[in-house]
Amino acid sequence: MNVKHKWRGVTACVLGAALSLPLTAGAASLTGSNFEIDTDADFIVDDGGIDWETTVGNGLRVATDELTGSGDDSFKGGTKEDTVNPDTTTGSIPNNKSDLLHFGGYQETNINGDFLHLFWTRVQDPSGTTLMDFEFNAGNTLHNPTSTGVQFPVREKGDVLIEYKLAQGGITPELFMYLWLEEAADGTCEANNKYPCWGEQVNLSAAGIAIGSINTSIADGDGITAPPPGDPTGTPVLIGSFDPYTFGEASIDLSQLFPEGQCRSFGYAHLKSRSSDSFTAQMKDFIAPINVNISNCANINISKTDENGSTDGQEGAIFRLFNDDGDTSGVYDDATATNPDTRVAVPGSDPVSYVEDCTTDLQGECSWTNIFAGDYCIVEIQAPTGYSIPDDPDYYVCDTVTADNDLNLDFVDPAIPATISIDKKDETGALLGDGWVFTLHEDVSGVPGSATAFSCTTTAGECTIIDILPAGTYCVVETTNPLPAMYEDTDPQCDIDVALDADLELTFVNPRIPADINIDKKDDTGALLGDGWIFTLYEDDGDLVFEDDGSDTATAFSCTTTAGECTISNILPAGKYCVVETTNPLPTMYGDPTNVPASPCVDLALGDSVDYTFVNPRIPGKINIDKKDETGALLSDGWVFTLHEDDNGSVGTATAFSCTTTAGECTIENILPAGTYCVVETTNPEPGKYGDADDQCGLDVTLGGELDLVFTNPRLLGAIKITKTRKHAADGSGDHPHAGVTFTVTGGELAAGGVDLVTDANGEACLDSLLVSSLVGDYTVTETVPAGYAADGDVAKDVTVSAVSTCGDGSEAAVSFSNTPLTDVTVSVNSLVDGGTASTITCTDAEGTVYNGSTGVDGDGTLTVEDLLPTDPIVTLTCEITIDP
Repeated sequence: MNVKHKWRGVTACVLGAALSLPLTAGAASLTGSNFEIDTDADFIVDDGGIDWETTVGNGLRVATDELTGSGDDSFKGGTKEDTVNPDTTTGSIPNNKSDLLHFGGYQETNINGDFLHLFWTRVQDPSGTTLMDFEFNAGNTLHNPTSTGVQFPVREKGDVLIEYKLAQGGITPELFMYLWLEEAADGTCEANNKYPCWGEQVNLSAAGIAIGSINTSIADGDGITAPPPGDPTGTPVLIGSFDPYTFGEASIDLSQLFPEGQCRSFGYAHLKSRSSDSFTAQMKDFIAPINVNISNCANINISKTDENGSTDGQEGAIFRLFNDDGDTSGVYDDATATNPDTRVAVPGSDPVSYVEDCTTDLQGECSWTNIFAGDYCIVEIQAPTGYSIPDDPDYYVCDTVTADNDLNLDFVDPAIPATISIDKKDETGALLGDGWVFTLHEDVSGVPGSATAFSCTTTAGECTIIDILPAGTYCVVETTNPLPAMYEDTDPQCDIDVALDADLELTFVNPRIPADINIDKKDDTGALLGDGWIFTLYEDDGDLVFEDDGSDTATAFSCTTTAGECTISNILPAGKYCVVETTNPLPTMYGDPTNVPASPCVDLALGDSVDYTFVNPRIPGKINIDKKDETGALLSDGWVFTLHEDDNGSVGTATAFSCTTTAGECTIENILPAGTYCVVETTNPEPGKYGDADDQCGLDVTLGGELDLVFTNPRLLGAIKITKTRKHAADGSGDHPHAGVTFTVTGGELAAGGVDLVTDANGEACLDSLLVSSLVGDYTVTETVPAGYAADGDVAKDVTVSAVSTCGDGSEAAVSFSNTPLTDVTVSVNSLVDGGTASTITCTDAEGTVYNGSTGVDGDGTLTVEDLLPTDPIVTLTCEITIDP
C-alpha cells in the first residue's frame, strides 16, 4: 500500500449553522474559525489569524504524489467516481489535466467548534474546470493492491466525498459534499442509480459551512515541508513556491457534517482529480490514501502507574465516567451529596444504559473513545490488585473534554505491602521451637541475592515477614538454625512471586538429623568378625534395661555387618533404645555375646552417634580319633595323639593339644585358633604288634568344627623261609637243595587247610604277609616227604614269626628240612630146574631188623627189603641164603 503520511486530528462536537464571512481584501474565515482563507490563496498569516506557513505547526499533515513523469501513478481509463475498487496505471499526466503534487490538511479546534482545512497543489494550470475530490473513508479494510501496488479503502455507508470545483477562469471555488450509499433506502445516487454509489450532491458553499480560494499569483510555500516524491517515509523537504492557479485551499465546518448526537470518524483520506465537471467523467491523477483520524468526539485516556512511575501490575483498575453536573463544579459529588454527579449515559439509549467502565490493561492503560465535548469527572472505583484507592480527592479527576483534544489523565495508587507467613517444621510436620531466623533476599536468576531489611524469628515454630515492598521476585533464606546438631539446614526458597497485598504461606522443613549407633563385632581376641551379623534396635520401655519379655519392642532399624562392622543409621525419633544381636550367622563357631550388658541400652538424642563393641567368644574346634588296625578293629588304651601346626603340608611345631586313647578312642578338644593342623601319633604302646600310623596334615579345623579321624596302625607282618636239602650220591657227598618238595604252613589267620608251598630250584620256599606270632601265635610248617626219601627229622615244625619281614629281605623266620634217599634191596633165587631146589633168604638191617623170604614150588623166589636208609660206613643189610636140594 502506498501511504504518504499519517494524518490524525480530533474534531469538536459543535452543532448549528456556521456562516462564512464575506471576503475582505486580505482573508476570510468561517465563523468561529481563526484560519485564513486568503483571497489569493497564499501561505502568509494576515490579521492575526492562523495560516499554513507559520502557525499550524505539528498539526499540519502533507502527502506527496509520485514523481511527475512516466512513473507517476493515475487511474486506468474508464474509472469513475462510483467505481468501487478502481485500478491504476503509471505514466505522464497530460498537460491539459491536473497533475497533482501534494495535498494537506489541518484540524482546528477551539471553543467555537471544529474545522477541517484542506489544500492541494499541482504541476501546472490546465485548461478547463478545476475539479479536486477529497475522499474520506470510515473503515479500516483495504482492497487488494492494484496493478501498481495501491490499496484503496473499502467504502462504507456514510463515507464522505468533498468536491473542490473551480470554473474555468474563476477565482472562487465551490465546495460540495457526497455521501456513500449502500442501498436505495440510504438515498438517491448522484449518477446512474446503481448501488452502491455516491449520493446526491450537497452544496456546502451555498449552505455557508465551507469556503475556499485559489492562488492568482505566485504562492510561496517555502515554510511547508512534505515527503519527497516517491518516498513517503523519506526526510521531508520544502514544497517550494507555486505558479498561479496551482495551489488551492478550503475550510469546512465539521460540526455541520456529522449527524447530531453521533460520533463519526474517518480513518483514510486521498485526493483525486476528474477530467471534467461531469460527475461521471473519468478520473485522472490521484495521491494515494493516507491514514487519518477525523472525529467529532475525543478520547479520555487513563494511564495508571505505581508510586515509582512503573505500569507493572496496573492492570485491572476500574474507572467510571460521571457528568460534572452536581453540587460543585470541578469536584466529584458522590452519592452522599445533595445533588450528586450523574453517570454518563449512552446517547439515545432507551431504556437508559451507561457508558461502560474503563478497565486498565497490562500496560496500565484504558480509554473511553468517542466522548462528546463536555465537563466530566473520572472516578477510580476499583484499584488494581495489590493497591488501594487513594484518599479523597486523589481518587478522581474532574476536567473538560473538547473535540480534537484527547484528555490524558494519570492516576497513582498506593501499594499494599505483602506478608509471608512461615511455618518451621521437621519432616514429620511437627512445628519446631523458637529462634529460627528467616531473611528476605532479592532473587537473582533463581538464587539468593542481596539481603533485604525484611526478616522474622520464630516463636513456637512460626513467624511472619511483614510490610514487604516493592512487589517482586524474592528468596526466603533460613539464616539462623538454632539447633544445627539436631536439624539439617534447609534450602532457600526462591522464585517467590511476592505480589502486592499478597499473603503468602511458606513451610520450611528442616529434617531431623537421625542418630547413629556404630557397632564393632569382635571375637574374644579382639579381631573383627565378618559379614552377616544382624543387630536390631528395640524401643526400650523406659528403664534402659533390655527385657526379652515383650515389654521392649523391635523397631524397623537394624544393620548387618560387613567385615565385622555396621551402623544402625537414620534412627528416628530420638528416645530410649536397646541394641540386640538378633542374628549370629555362625552359631556353631561363635557363642553368645559376653559384653556386659549383652544388649546395651541408651537414651538417644537427635544427631547422636554412639559406639558399641559386641564380643562373641570363639567356639573351639575338636578332633575325634579312632585308633584301629587295618581290619577296622578298635585298638586298646594308651595311644597318644598330638596336634601340630601344619607347615605347608608338613608337620610343624607341636601345640598343647593332645589326647590318649581309651578302648581305641580319644578326642583333642578346645582347639583354638581355627586353622590348618596336623595330628601326629606320638605314642604307640604296642610297637611289637602294630606298625606306626601316618601323620595326617591339611586338617582344616574351623571354629566349632568337629573332625573325625581314623588312625590305622597295621598289625605287624612277617615271613617264613623254608630251606629243603637232601643227600644225593650222584651230586657228591653232603646236602644238596631239594626242589619240588611241598610244605604246608598252618596257624595264625591262615585258612584252616593252611597254605602249600613248593621248593624252588634252590630248595627254598617262602611265605610272607603273616601276622607276627605275638598277635596270633606260632605257625606250623609240615613237609610232605617225597617218595623215596625219609625225613631227617620232624616233618612238622613250629615257627615263631617275630620280626617284620617279607620274603627276600633276610629277616624271615627260618625253618629247614633235610631228607635222605631210601634204597630197596631185592634178593632173588632162581632154581635152574624148575622145582629143583628150595631156598630160604634171611636179611638183617643195620638196626637188627630181620627180613625172611623163601622160594616157591618152582624153586624160584625173591625177598625185597624196602626204604633202607644209608648207614655208611656201617653195613646196611646182611642177607643169608640157604639152598635146600
